[in-house]
Formats: sequence, structure tokens, C-alpha cells
Amino acid sequence: MEDGTEAGALGRARVMVADGQRVFSRGLRALIDDAAGLEPAGEAADVEHAVAAVARSRPALLVVDAGLPGGGGAEAVRRARAEAPGLAVLALAWEHDAAVDAALAAGASGWLSRGAAPAELLEAIAAAAHGVVTPGR
Repeated sequence: MEDGTEAGALGRARVMVADGQRVFSRGLRALIDDAAGLEPAGEAADVEHAVAAVARSRPALLVVDAGLPGGGGAEAVRRARAEAPGLAVLALAWEHDAAVDAALAAGASGWLSRGAAPAELLEAIAAAAHGVVTPGR
């Protein structure tokens, strides 16, 4: 099984989205699917499914809602990184709040506003998927 923490045969970094809002999650997945250098690795709507999907698909990056249902983004970060220690994580939130701080403390590489423009989201996702830290915007 290919480890998604490395670029695949086509040089595309695999990105998984964990967000409780299905419309947002699917829209983000569509952006990732259309982006050069990125490949969707799946979606999850809560902590349990996110951790299981990371263990199964081994993405390079987990994009996680800081308020993810089932325990929060920080719990998802802790558990997903325990399954895949090299996993990069980018947290999403409307504003920098306690949930973002918890996700960062748990090992997220950075965070981005859920209200960011699609181009900014893709830029941050591509950077994080390729190991460039996104401290916050």
C-alpha cells in the first residue's frame, strides 16, 4: 500500500478533509480534486471516522474542522497523528479561538479561516501538504 505521506506516482499529495458540514467538506474536496499537485484522500464527518480514514488511506495532510463533531479538532489531531506520525494537519475555524489553540497544541501545523477565498484555501492546503507550515491567517 502506498504511503500518502509521500507524493504519489503523479507527484500529487493526498489530502483528507474532516469536517462536520458536508457541503463545505464536499466543496473543499472538489477544489482539491481540481488542483494541480493535490489528490483527495477521503472525507470524514467526525473524529472517529477521521481517525479510521487516516489509518486506512495515509494522506499527507488532514484538513480538520477545529470544532469537528465527536470530540473536536484537537482530539482528531492527537489521534490521527498517533496513527500516522508524519501526518501534517491544517485546522479550519471561523476565527482564532480556544479550539484552534487546542488543535495547534495537539500538533496541527497551522490554521486557516473557514471564510478564506478558495485560492487562499488551496494555497495553504498545498503548502501544508508539502511540508510548509501555515501558522495562521
